[in-house]
Amino acid sequence: GKNVKTPKTPVMKESGEDTKLDEIYDMIKSMMMKLEALDKIEERMKTVENNVMEVKKSIEFAHAEIIDLKDETRENKKWLNEAQARINNLEETNRKLRDSVIDLKARSMRDNLLFFNIPEEENEDTTQMIHKLLEEKLEIQDATHSIKIDRSHRLGKQHPNQRGKPRPIVAKQFPEDIEETRRKLYPEMRKAKLAKKRVRL
Repeated sequence: GKNVKTPKTPVMKESGEDTKLDEIYDMIKSMMMKLEALDKIEERMKTVENNVMEVKKSIEFAHAEIIDLKDETRENKKWLNEAQARINNLEETNRKLRDSVIDLKARSMRDNLLFFNIPEEENEDTTQMIHKLLEEKLEIQDATHSIKIDRSHRLGKQHPNQRGKPRPIVAKQFPEDIEETRRKLYPEMRKAKLAKKRVRL
């Protein structure tokens, strides 16, 4: 009889192909996982990049604000310096004005004598009151004729029903009589003070 060849079973071949398919599948699966991981990394990188951009913007904004603040501080400092200069000028002007006023007062009061603590009376004649004071308190004989007074009046406004210190009397003399009168009055005033009389000139 003839030898009949038995066909080879393709089991091993199919098994080998299955193995290759599994390997390819595993490879693809691994690649997909890696790609997925890369996508996540890329997403995180984008998030980090966005955060960096936000931080950069914040820094730029803060830098701009700092520059603005520096400019504002510079302007304020300039304004303060100008204001201080104006204040100094005003103080100097005020000092000069004050000195001028004092000088004017001194000039205007140079011809005057001031009398304090003379009680106020209604319809008073201050010149007569001064002469009376000089004769009675300071014991200057015939003061009415020896002490010549051009005019006299109380200083300040009169307050109705006011109790307390009387307003001082200012007496204006004829210029040529002033020094002579002072020479007469001061020694008498010192005597009165020693006698503990309340006298002020």
